[in-house]
Formats: sequence, C-alpha cells, structure tokens
Amino acid sequence: IRLSLRPRREQYTILRTLEVRPTIDTEFAWAPFIVDIDMDGEYAPDIYRSCKAKVLLLDKNRCFHPQRAVTRGDLMDAIYRGARSPKVKLPARSPFPDLSPKDERYSAYIWAYQNGLTSGWSDGKMHPEAVASRATMAAFFYRAAGSPRVDLPATSHFSDVSTDNQFYREITWLASKGISTGWPDGTYRPVTPIARDAMAAFIYRYTEKVANQTGR
Repeated sequence: IRLSLRPRREQYTILRTLEVRPTIDTEFAWAPFIVDIDMDGEYAPDIYRSCKAKVLLLDKNRCFHPQRAVTRGDLMDAIYRGARSPKVKLPARSPFPDLSPKDERYSAYIWAYQNGLTSGWSDGKMHPEAVASRATMAAFFYRAAGSPRVDLPATSHFSDVSTDNQFYREITWLASKGISTGWPDGTYRPVTPIARDAMAAFIYRYTEKVANQTGR
C-alpha cells in the first residue's frame, strides 16, 4: 500500500510505503456477496457452504431469503443436489399429474421418487409446492440414507413426539446422528415448517455426518 501524505501548510508530498499482509479467511471470502444474510448469524457458515456447493441457490439478486419456508420441492432438490445430481432415467410421461417433464426440477423429483424418498400423497400427486415440516425433513433424510436400522428407545427423546408417531423412527434416527437435536425445551416440533437458514444447517450436517460417511 503506497500512501501520499501532504502536510497542511507545506507544498511538498511525503511518500511512505507500508507493507501489509492481511490474514484472510478464504473459505468465506465470497460470503459477503450473499446480500440478505448476517455473516455473524448462527447459520451464516452453513448458508455459505450450501450456496458455494450449489446445494441451495441464490436468486438473481444474490438473495438467499433465509426466513422463507422450505417446500417439499425445495427439500427434494436440495438432497438431490447434495448427492451431486446423479443421472436419472426420466420417464417421458410424468408419474404424477402435478409434475411436468418440462419442470426445471423434474430430475430431482423423479430421483427422489425412484429412490424412495417419497411416493407422493394419497391423492396421487407429488405436491412439490407444499411447505415441508420438520417431520417431512426427517423422513426424507432417513430414506436418502438408505433407511438404516434404528434402535428405538421405549421412551421418546422428545416430549412432543410419541413412540407411536408416524415418523418416530425417522426423527429418532435424525437426532441420533446429530442432524437435529430439537429445541432447548425438549421438543422436536415435528409439524413446524423449516426455514431456509435452518435447512442449510441440516443439509450440511447430513452431508458431514451421514452422506460422506456412507457414500450416499
């Protein structure tokens, strides 16, 4: 850095050359270009990593929309991208009346269907636009991991998830892997929608704790 210093009442310029060697965290050097997140926030590192890996995407204005609710379509797309977008044999005719082969996420949806993450709803539709709950997230991650064996405790870890809950196995597995350990009050809140900032954290933990360990 070269500085020019001109004293207030003099006509000459004093030049000084300073050598500066700043320390830069290069992993997060790109992060300020996400314009709508607090880089000191709880989920900032997870948001950055998920965007860098193109698992979760920014919009054209480089906004992440951290508080926007995650849909079933978002969840399928994120898990598919996290699996490195494997090649999919796509049917020319969609197996679901609310999905079109022209949908930009068609490959992700069909991959999720073919790999057992979801078989759709009882009405025969996929409903990618429906908001995803924390229970849905647990189920999708569990199935993406290959539906591993789970030792189910006789008493639930969470006060609001009974042992006869439809997703007890999946939620118990998710907690055992440290992907989500619930809330400080001892609840899991299975019907609560997932926000995109929290989703970034769940995706990162799933990748680190499960996918990278099992090759899935």
